[in-house]
Amino acid sequence: MGFIISLTYPLLAGRSLGEGWPLCHSFCYNLFMDNLKNILNRSLAKRGLKKTLEGPLVCFYCAEWPGQPFTPVSYANGVLKVSVASSPAAAELQMVESELKEFLNKKTAKQTVRQIRIVVSNRSD
Repeated sequence: MGFIISLTYPLLAGRSLGEGWPLCHSFCYNLFMDNLKNILNRSLAKRGLKKTLEGPLVCFYCAEWPGQPFTPVSYANGVLKVSVASSPAAAELQMVESELKEFLNKKTAKQTVRQIRIVVSNRSD
């Protein structure tokens, strides 16, 4: 439906297809993507896969944390496991752990992360 509207709107407004296309195209694209998002969410919930995708989503949102001195390792049952390079980095992350949990829970729009486990990686390159 969005495609039909995007093609006819400029013509109905008395313009050529090229004149009104960018504005209408972006509106219809956003409308279509919102509908697609809702369809995907319903479909995943119906098949019981919505909970499975929480882990990758939480790890994805970790990348948006400012300064990010850690690497997300895994997420399961409300526990986010992250890896840091050193003990001082682990101590620094522990001081802002509650803020990180709040940030991630706000991004996911629910209480997804209950606990954060910090692991010091012993990589010697």
